[in-house]
Amino acid sequence: MQNQTNTTVRQLQEQSATTSASIGQLLEQSATSATSIGQLLEQQQDTSHKLSRVSAAVTTIQQGEQDTTAACERIVEMQNQTNTTVRQLQEQSATTSTSIGQLLEHQQDTNDKVSRVSAAVTTIQQVQTAMRSDLDGKIRLTAVSAAVEGQIRVATQNHYRSIGDTSTSFGSKGNGRVQFKYPTGITISKDGKVFIADAANHRVKVTTLDGTYIRDIGKRGSGNAEFNQPTDVAVDDDGDLVVVDYYNKRLQVLHQDGSYLKTMGNGAIGNSYGVVALSLPQHGICYAVTDINDGCVRVFEKGGRQLNKFGTPGSGPGQFNTPMGIISSNGRLLVVDYNNHRIQVFTTDGNFITMFGSRGESDGQFNYPKYIAEDRHGHVLVTDNRNHRVQVFTSDTFSHVATFGSSSCLTHPRGIAVSSSGTVYVSNTSKHRITMF
Repeated sequence: MQNQTNTTVRQLQEQSATTSASIGQLLEQSATSATSIGQLLEQQQDTSHKLSRVSAAVTTIQQGEQDTTAACERIVEMQNQTNTTVRQLQEQSATTSTSIGQLLEHQQDTNDKVSRVSAAVTTIQQVQTAMRSDLDGKIRLTAVSAAVEGQIRVATQNHYRSIGDTSTSFGSKGNGRVQFKYPTGITISKDGKVFIADAANHRVKVTTLDGTYIRDIGKRGSGNAEFNQPTDVAVDDDGDLVVVDYYNKRLQVLHQDGSYLKTMGNGAIGNSYGVVALSLPQHGICYAVTDINDGCVRVFEKGGRQLNKFGTPGSGPGQFNTPMGIISSNGRLLVVDYNNHRIQVFTTDGNFITMFGSRGESDGQFNYPKYIAEDRHGHVLVTDNRNHRVQVFTSDTFSHVATFGSSSCLTHPRGIAVSSSGTVYVSNTSKHRITMF
């Protein structure tokens, strides 16, 4: 056992030595480990600092990510807004493109119009140039024409002054083809026919300018195209005749061949001596007729409606004492005021303008004037019945120009007309013929 114990002790001693060696190694390792631990602690400390820095960096990165996310969201929002704006701009661009297209079309159209206007302006300028040239020529021509017209007017006046009793006549008393009984009103058509109211033969006689018989129109009666002492006749712009039917107290309108057209004034017109055809604005052809019963002038449309009536019995301006002959002159009506021994002038509406003449035997005075006419040179001619003469006046100032005729060649002259050539035709009533000067 001792041996065993010794063995055990030796083993234990060996183990103890081994253990001591191991402890030494362990101590060495512990020292090494301590050193390593220190190093590790230093590394840990360093790592902790790094981790702190990393953590701070991570925090910064996280904040950056949040900022980046927010920025991205704003960018997305801005992108959406940009997309919306782009779409709007695209739509506006499309609209603008359409507008530009329309503007281009308008511009093209405007260019075309400008071209046409330019061409028109050029044409107008050419026309204006031509018109100025033509106007200058016309002004010169007008001046020449005025001078010539003045010379003609003076020559005409001198002609009237030189007439005296120089005359020729046609007709005689009777009821034959070229015979008359108390001829009164006379008118001459544009084509040179002479129409004479052959009062006591109850007809209108038609002749040429030299007195050659053409036809008779009408007969005594009260029917259509029949007369009871016609006293005046006129030709309207249609070429139709209007005849004063004295005792039938009416107007009759007929074609120049004598065919009947219409009757007007039945029951409205009293006994009458004068009629004139005229054209009025908005009414066309009208007839103005003197009414000695009512002391007035009546105006009828060709259709027959009475358009106007002016004048009253009396001796004042615009009043009449037996109105007789009447003419239309330069937009006026000149009426012979028989018993007042004067001529009165009115507008075609019947407004009084002026009057001239008084009773007497001097130039410019009358002794029961009867009928009136106008020549183409602006002279008014009046038959001065009981002075047995014709007096001539200007148609602007009604100044006396000339007097011709006397009882040796005229007896109670009534109707009067002037041809385009200037020949004066007078109803030499008491001698039953037509006298020409």
